[in-house]
Amino acid sequence: MRLDIIIDNKVVLEIKSVVDYKKLFEKQLYTYLRLTGCPIGYVVNFNEESLSKGIHTVYNPYAEESKNIALKKAVQESFAMELSLLFSE
Repeated sequence: MRLDIIIDNKVVLEIKSVVDYKKLFEKQLYTYLRLTGCPIGYVVNFNEESLSKGIHTVYNPYAEESKNIALKKAVQESFAMELSLLFSE
C-alpha cells in the first residue's frame, strides 16, 4: 500500500477509477491519514457520472487541524469546486 498524492502535508488524495466503489477505499485513506498526520483526505473516483459524486471525504480525528469544523467545510468546498472546474467539459 502507498498513497497516491499528498499536498503540503495537509491533504491526501487517493485516486480511483472504478465502477464498484467500496468503503474499503475510505478505510485505506483513513490509514494513510493516521500515518501521515494529515487532517483531511479525499478519495476521488473518476468513474462517476459527475465528478462531484465521485469525491468522498475522510477526516483524521487525531490531527489537531481536523477538529476545526469550519476549516473542514471550507477545504472540502474549495477542493470540490476546483476539481469540478478543472475537469468540467
